[in-house]
Amino acid sequence: MTENKGLMIITPKTYSGGAENVAARLSCFFADFMNVHVVTFDASKIDYNYAGKLVDLELGDNKGAFGKVSSIIKAAFSIKKIKKETNPMACISLIGHPNISNILSKNGELCVVSVRTYLRKSPFLLKRIFQKLYIKFLYNRADKVVAICEGVKHDLINYYGVEEAKIDVIYPYFDTQEIQTLSCDELEDDVSEIFNYPVVITVGRMTYDKGHWHLIKAFKEIKESQPDARLVILGRGELENDLKALAKSMGLEAHIHFLGYRSNPYKYIRAASVFAFPSLIEGFGNALGEAIACGTPVVAADCDVGPREIIAPTSDFTQKASKNEIHACGILVPPFDEKLNFDGNDINENEGRLAAAIIEVLTNKELREKMSESAKIRAESFDIKSVTKQWQHLLGMH
Repeated sequence: MTENKGLMIITPKTYSGGAENVAARLSCFFADFMNVHVVTFDASKIDYNYAGKLVDLELGDNKGAFGKVSSIIKAAFSIKKIKKETNPMACISLIGHPNISNILSKNGELCVVSVRTYLRKSPFLLKRIFQKLYIKFLYNRADKVVAICEGVKHDLINYYGVEEAKIDVIYPYFDTQEIQTLSCDELEDDVSEIFNYPVVITVGRMTYDKGHWHLIKAFKEIKESQPDARLVILGRGELENDLKALAKSMGLEAHIHFLGYRSNPYKYIRAASVFAFPSLIEGFGNALGEAIACGTPVVAADCDVGPREIIAPTSDFTQKASKNEIHACGILVPPFDEKLNFDGNDINENEGRLAAAIIEVLTNKELREKMSESAKIRAESFDIKSVTKQWQHLLGMH
C-alpha cells in the first residue's frame, strides 16, 4: 500500500452521461479512505452525488474542433497545476478529452485512462481519423488503460495498437442493493396511470448512438399486436424533437411518453414489463446493467460491444446475432442499420424482429418471470463489492 492516499478523478461533466455516473460512484467509494479530487470540464449542472472536492474547470462552452482542442490543452495545464498541489497517488480519467488531458499532465502519479465506448464506430470520419492517431500515440504513454468490456479491449489492441499488457477490463459496477431499494419507490401520480398498461421502457440520451428511432418504429408493430401497450422513454438529447415528430407522424404520440431525465429511473424500470435497448454504439450499456439489477427482462440490439457480454456472457462476444436469440435474462436481436431514418413508413426487418422479441416477452408470463429472476442473478456479477476490488487492485491497494 502506497503512503500517498490521494486520488484524482477527471470527468467531462457532472451530468447526463454514463461516464459521469461512474466518476461519481468511484468518488463515493474511494472517499471513504482517500483524499479525492474530482476535476470536471463542466459542472454547470450536477445530476450525480460526488464525494471529495469538486473542481470545475469551467470549459463547457467550447464548440467546434478548435474549441475542443483548446479546452483539452487548457485542461491539461490546469490539471497539471492541481496535480502538483495535491500530489495524488493516481489519476483516473473517464473517456476521450479527459484522457488526453490526464496523459498530457502526467506528474509522476499512476496515470489511468478509461475507454468506455466502441471508438471505431463514431459516425464522424474526421473524429475517427483523429482518434486513431492520438490513441496509439498517447494511450501507450498511460500506465494503465481500463476497457469497459472485452469487446473494447479487443478493439484497442487490434485496431488502435494499444499494448495488451497495459489494458485491464473492469466492468461498470452497480450498487444492486441500492438500485433494488430505489426501484421500490412509488411512482408520481402524473405517471402512475401509464404503468397500468403493459409498458416497454428505455433509458438513455436521445442521441444517434442510442438508436431510439428503431424502437419507435418497432413500437408501431407492437401496438398492432398489443393495443394497450405503452412506450416510455427516459432521457434527453439533441434528437428529442425529431423522435417526438416521428412518433406523431406514426400516430403514436398518445402512447409514447417522453418523461425526460429522472433522478431515479429504477422505479420506472421495475414497473415496466420489458426494457428495450436499441443502441447502435455502446461501450457496455450501463442502463442495460441497471435494468437487469431491477429484475426487468431486457431486449437488446446485439451491437458491436456491450449487450452480448451482459446478456449472454458465455457466448463469443465477436459474433453477432443473425436472428433473435433467447437467453436467460433477455433476448438479443440482430444489430440495426446505422443510418438515421425518421420515415415512419419505412420499417425494416430488424425493427420487426425487435417488435417480435418484445411481444414475446409481453405475452409470455412464464418467460417474463424466469427472465426476471435470472436478471437479478446476473446483476450480482456487476455488484459494487466485486468490481471495486478490481479498481483497488489496479491502483495497487491490496
